[in-house]
Amino acid sequence: MTCYRLSSRLVSPFMVQRSRQTFTPQTVDYLTGSTLRGALAGLYLRTGGRAEDPGFQTLFGPHGPNFPDLLPVSDAGSEAQVLPLTAASCKRFPGFLADQGHGVRDSLAVTALNRETGQGVPEFWKCPVCGHTCVPFPGYHSPDTGHKEQPTVVLQRHTGIDRATGTVAQSIFYASQVIREEDQSGSPQYFTGRMYADQEQYQALQELLARGPLFAGADRVRGLGEMELSVQECEPVDVDAEAWSRPWRSYYTKTTGQELAPGTYFSLTLTSPAVLVDRFLRPSAKLNLDFPDLTLVGKVAKMTTVQGWQAAWGLPKPDDMALAAGSVFLFRYQGQDVSGLSAYLTQVARDGLGLRRQEGLGAVSICDPVHHKEGI
Repeated sequence: MTCYRLSSRLVSPFMVQRSRQTFTPQTVDYLTGSTLRGALAGLYLRTGGRAEDPGFQTLFGPHGPNFPDLLPVSDAGSEAQVLPLTAASCKRFPGFLADQGHGVRDSLAVTALNRETGQGVPEFWKCPVCGHTCVPFPGYHSPDTGHKEQPTVVLQRHTGIDRATGTVAQSIFYASQVIREEDQSGSPQYFTGRMYADQEQYQALQELLARGPLFAGADRVRGLGEMELSVQECEPVDVDAEAWSRPWRSYYTKTTGQELAPGTYFSLTLTSPAVLVDRFLRPSAKLNLDFPDLTLVGKVAKMTTVQGWQAAWGLPKPDDMALAAGSVFLFRYQGQDVSGLSAYLTQVARDGLGLRRQEGLGAVSICDPVHHKEGI
């Protein structure tokens, strides 16, 4: 399997509704893997293909690739990451140092201390610059530039048309929230993400993109959602648990004043919602990794509802309860096979966790360096 970077440039405004029924439609601020997969499948069928075709089954069949969520970036060559739920910043002057804020810190060490000993670190929640309270800082960031990434969102206003007269109808006015095709500086808006695919899947995707324009999201009949998608090979994920564990130990001791128990530590951060179930297929918030001698020593997680639309049925998909993107888990490994652990975690980082992974759900980031950085 080869790692590819998918880069999408908006040609027209774009919207994926947060909820199905609302008088003021609001958009999510990224391109979901489910929407991307559906748009590509729609392009295949719209240009004369059939669901029975080998090319369709290669991309969208049961053994097709996992289409990723594409996150907003200001440059086509960069990548964005989901900020973990443990990220915190000054309440008065929030933001990264590169964005003229008071910096962003990670509270996973404080969370782990509280879980293990019941102790807290009150001074951690004071801004080191102004002393004001630190609060959670959600969103996306670019590790390469140190900036927060967010698209430009605007309201499109519309009036109803009276069919009898062809003029504006009385008392009919509505607005839709959309992502602009350009940011505030006039530069193109991009969304990027990583996908693993074999050579056959890559060739099928390239042939599909050559068929015509790609439309994704809601209100496509009004010209929304047109985009250009490109695919380029990139470096694959390679997890080294021991290399992450060493600086994590130092950061933990400096932040909490306590020593960690012996073992190799690693973090797992959900970069998209993960639909996890128990052996009876009931929704679960418990994350189980199939590797021996692992102990959960800290977590910050919350639940969300995953919705979707099945165009082939003309019906909404069933709602699924899922762990939200940004949820963080800290594990301790007390075995001797650290290289085997790293190989296992590398595979998990590439394959993801849970159900509906072909739609971008269950994507993870393992051993994220943001958890042991002093301030960014």
